[in-house]
Amino acid sequence: MRHGIRRSLRHDLRGASSVEFALVSVLFLLVIFGVIWLGFSMWSRSALQMVANTTARCHAIAAPQCSNTQKFAVDLASRWVFTDIISSGDVTVGNRVSCGASPGVFSKVVITANRNVTPFFPLRISAQACHPSGV
Repeated sequence: MRHGIRRSLRHDLRGASSVEFALVSVLFLLVIFGVIWLGFSMWSRSALQMVANTTARCHAIAAPQCSNTQKFAVDLASRWVFTDIISSGDVTVGNRVSCGASPGVFSKVVITANRNVTPFFPLRISAQACHPSGV
């Protein structure tokens, strides 16, 4: 009788797809959440680049709302990306500097954000922008 049960269990395929799904679903979820995290990282990088561009331009033309350039960048990032992504210490402003190999005088803004979005992959985003300066 015992040999009959063993033999029937060995050839029984019911539940095999559940076991296969349990093994594959972990990898599938890791891939899905990895793609979501990568998309979020790329979106954050793009948004901070737009913040850096706008801040550099605002500083270069000496607009009244840019009297405190770091605060302008932080406020803009809070509106465009999400609150508290950067602080004033994450924004570096260079006045009358060169930018790469381009001739001329520029206003340069560098934004570096270090955020722990996930426990295993800290998100470090850096964006820089230059704008011809009249200041």
